[in-house]
Amino acid sequence: MLDCAEKNKRGEPCAGRAIRVEADGVPRCFAHATDPDRLARRSQRTGRPKTIAPPRPRNANEVADYLGWVIREVAMGRLDEKRAAVIEKMCAGLIAAREAGELNDRLARLEAAVKERPRE
Repeated sequence: MLDCAEKNKRGEPCAGRAIRVEADGVPRCFAHATDPDRLARRSQRTGRPKTIAPPRPRNANEVADYLGWVIREVAMGRLDEKRAAVIEKMCAGLIAAREAGELNDRLARLEAAVKERPRE
């Protein structure tokens, strides 16, 4: 998996894992996946800060990255703790549903293998 190619506010390389390669060919994490300059301009117009809305996580690693993003947003005061708690519960439900789906798939493959196996 690729690392994010962006830099943090201190000018150091971002520690996030890239969730996708943007149209410009640069891999970016959740926090850098959207245009931060556009969000800053919108914040200045409305007078209140906007949070960066990351894309929907598709696997367990992306859910972990997403939760890391949520923790950073809460710590920086850009995301309300109540919303973060709701997001955490939804992520837990998403992981549980995906695990159940994976177990269902494995069970179906095992049952098919047992049926194909010759009886002695």
